[in-house]
Amino acid sequence: MAQVRSGPPESVRPGDLFQLDKWVQPEEGILRVYLPPKPPSLARIMAVAKSVAELQLPGWVEDPTVTPPDFVMGWNGSEWALTRNGPGGEAILRLGTEPDTAQVRKRLADSPSARFFLMLPLPAEVADQVRLGAGTALDAIVPVNSLAGARYALEGRYRDAGLEFAWIAPSGSEEELQRMAMLPRMPLRTKWLPLTAGIDAPGGLAAQLEEYAVRMARLRAWLELEPPQADTPFPYSLAFQETTSKRVVTEGDMRRGERYKLYLKLDPDLLHRLEQAGKKVPRQRVYVFVIDSDGTGTSLFPGAQGNVENVFPPDQTPPPAEIPLSSRDYDLEIADPLGTDVYFMIVSADVIDPMVLSFEGVRGGPEGKRGGSLSRLLFGIGSGRSRGSDQPPAPSQWSIEKRVIRSVAK
Repeated sequence: MAQVRSGPPESVRPGDLFQLDKWVQPEEGILRVYLPPKPPSLARIMAVAKSVAELQLPGWVEDPTVTPPDFVMGWNGSEWALTRNGPGGEAILRLGTEPDTAQVRKRLADSPSARFFLMLPLPAEVADQVRLGAGTALDAIVPVNSLAGARYALEGRYRDAGLEFAWIAPSGSEEELQRMAMLPRMPLRTKWLPLTAGIDAPGGLAAQLEEYAVRMARLRAWLELEPPQADTPFPYSLAFQETTSKRVVTEGDMRRGERYKLYLKLDPDLLHRLEQAGKKVPRQRVYVFVIDSDGTGTSLFPGAQGNVENVFPPDQTPPPAEIPLSSRDYDLEIADPLGTDVYFMIVSADVIDPMVLSFEGVRGGPEGKRGGSLSRLLFGIGSGRSRGSDQPPAPSQWSIEKRVIRSVAK
C-alpha cells in the first residue's frame, strides 16, 4: 500500500512503476500484555498467599515456566478461583473475595499428586503505578483484557514469605518444550522481581516491570523485523565456532563457560546466483549483536573500536569460503542469564553506530541517536513508544539474519 505525500494524486496512474527508495518500520502495537484487573490490596494478597502456603500442598509449583501445573488458583478480576490449567482455563471452584483455603485442599483431595500453582496478581498499590498503553510514554505496549490475546501475562508467586513478579508467556513450559524438542523464539518469562519495601519509591517494582516489558517488546520487534529485500544479496551467513572442540554452531545449544569465535560462512548457492546475474559480491559493513533471555542487547562485533575493519568480504577473487570477524582469540563467552538467546547479524552499506545495538531497559543513551538514518531507526526499534511521523526513513539496501540459540548449564 502507498499514500501520496505530495503532488497531485491524479498523476499516479495504473501501470506506473515505482522503486523503493527509503524504508520505515511499520507502526503497530509491539507487545500485548495482560494484567489481572481490579486486584486486591497488598495486605489482602499476602493474607491469601500465607493461608494457601500453610496448606503445604505436595504438588506446589514454584515456577510454571519450568513445571506446568495441573491446577491454578488466581484472581480473575472479581474473585479468587481454582481452575484447570490449559486452554479455556475451566473454573472448578469459585472462592470469592475472602477465600476459605481449606476448600482448595478438599477439592484437590482426589488428586494428591496434582501440580498446583498460586498465581498472584500485582497489588492494587503497585498496579496503579504501571503505565502502559494508550496515553502513556509506552503506548506501543498494549494491555489486553484476557490471557487469550496476550503475549505475556503479569504473574506473581509467593516465595520465602514474600511476593515476586514476572512477565510470563501464558502457555508453554521448559518441560513441555523439551518433550517436543522445540526451542522458543521468545523467553518463557522474564526475571522474577521481588516486591520489597518502598512500594512508591522511584525505580521500584512498577518501574522494573515497565522496563522488562520494554525488553520483551524490543526482542519481539527485532524478531519480527523484516528489512527490504536487497537487490544484491550478501552471500555470507553467521556461524559460531567453539574454541576448544572447533564445533560449529548455527542452532541448538551453547553451554555456560564455552567460548566462541564469530565467522562468516559463504553460501555457494547465493554466490552462484550472483555470478549468473553477472554481479560482484557486495562488500558490506557487518554488525553482530545478541539479545539474551533477560532482553538485554549486547554488541559483539565490531568492538569498542567502532566502525573499523568491519567491511567484508576482502576484495579478492574468489571470495573466501570462511572469514573470522575479528583477530581475537574468542568473541563470545556463554554466561548467565541462561535461556533463549537471539543473535542478529546486520549487513549494510551504510555506517551504523554500534552503540544502538547495546541496550538495557526503557532508556537508551544519547549515543544511540548518533549516525545516519538507519542508526536512528534501529535505535527506536522496540522502544515501547510509537514514534509517529518523526520516524526517520532508512536506506533500502540492508539485511538482517537471526539465529535463535539456547544457552544451558554444562
